[in-house]
Amino acid sequence: MTAEHVRWHTVPDHKRVDPVRRWRKIRHLQQLTPVLRTLDRPGACFVWDDLSLLLFSPAMRARTVFILHHYEPLQHDSAPLEAVLWQQLFAVLPECAAVVCVAPFWADFLQRRGVDNVHVIYNAFDLDEMDHTRS
Repeated sequence: MTAEHVRWHTVPDHKRVDPVRRWRKIRHLQQLTPVLRTLDRPGACFVWDDLSLLLFSPAMRARTVFILHHYEPLQHDSAPLEAVLWQQLFAVLPECAAVVCVAPFWADFLQRRGVDNVHVIYNAFDLDEMDHTRS
């Protein structure tokens, strides 16, 4: 239905193909910086899911739906800088049009960090709901 009204673009995820794990997210951000500047057009909306949201202007973030699948500090490959970047990301998420996460746990996690416009689209079973249904 949207195909004739929306132009979809994807941006390369350099960190997924980077053969060197250490600092790959930093290299990814560096490679995306010039690309993201070209995306800042009036009327453009974004569905985003990584730290490169930090490179968005506030106006771009206001037109962004951010998707948070999970946050796992043990998987940081760009420590110690990555922890700082994640904290900065959590600080700017309230500027997004919406934030989508995959479970109530993550909604609570984000709300404790000041993100109010959080929506849950389940990516797993909600055990509380399953227990309620069983009873």
